[in-house]
Amino acid sequence: MDLHQTVDPVLEADWKKETRRRLDEISKGIVHGIPGEEVRGNIRQIVGRGSTAFSIRKPKQNT
Repeated sequence: MDLHQTVDPVLEADWKKETRRRLDEISKGIVHGIPGEEVRGNIRQIVGRGSTAFSIRKPKQNT
């Protein structure tokens, strides 16, 4: 996306409305947030990366 591109005002208004709705649900206790580390762990499981976001491979040692 070009940083100088204009944003669709209708789309921007819709996102603001959705953001307000979600924040309202959180503040009223209707829904609860999920801690970021838990979310990242779930994503790592889904994409199959185990317990770290990036796997670092150790060089093979010649035997």
